[in-house]
Amino acid sequence: MRFEMVHALTSRQPELALSFLRSSPPLTDPYGNQRDLAANEAAMEMQIAHHIAAKDPKRTLEIARENLKKGYSSALTNTIATLRRQNPEMAAELATETANKLLGEKLTKDSQAAALVVGLIQLTRSQPGNEAGETNGSPRRMPLLSDQLRRELLQKAVNDAMAFKTSNPLIYSPERDYTWNLLHGLQQLGPEVDTVMDGTAAAVTKKLNELTTLNNSMGP
Repeated sequence: MRFEMVHALTSRQPELALSFLRSSPPLTDPYGNQRDLAANEAAMEMQIAHHIAAKDPKRTLEIARENLKKGYSSALTNTIATLRRQNPEMAAELATETANKLLGEKLTKDSQAAALVVGLIQLTRSQPGNEAGETNGSPRRMPLLSDQLRRELLQKAVNDAMAFKTSNPLIYSPERDYTWNLLHGLQQLGPEVDTVMDGTAAAVTKKLNELTTLNNSMGP
């Protein structure tokens, strides 16, 4: 009922939806994962921020910053992309703040942080005619991250993923899943990963295959 109410209000009265979401605590599940619950709450806030962006990008930035203080949500990538269309400067501020905070995290300990770092790296990939200059008369597009910060973020993702070691391969750990997702995201970047160091792409694929084999050996 709570989710349905938030969903119904979001498209019509997003500020009311946000107020209702924050003032009505979610039902607790004794068997649920509190981190997953927090991630769902954050994702709903980001969805509301998405609807506000067209009319009030400054408010969207405020909501995103408040959300970022509490933790991470992979949905923040979409918020940055939406904000970029309305106000590129604000989008760059948010992307930079997010990247700097992610640099201080252990990505294999937080699934949302791992997903967010991959999403941010993918979002900020250079495209012809955007950051590089003008194409067909279109104005130069403002980069979301500096080249240096983006390289640091990519290096961080690679270092954390490659450093992961399982203490006991027979015992399941969520961190192993987080690492698998991080490695898979890095693999999708293709040859770009080799800009960290020659051979990195091959090393990422090798470790990803090792974790896949290990997960498959444990069965359903």
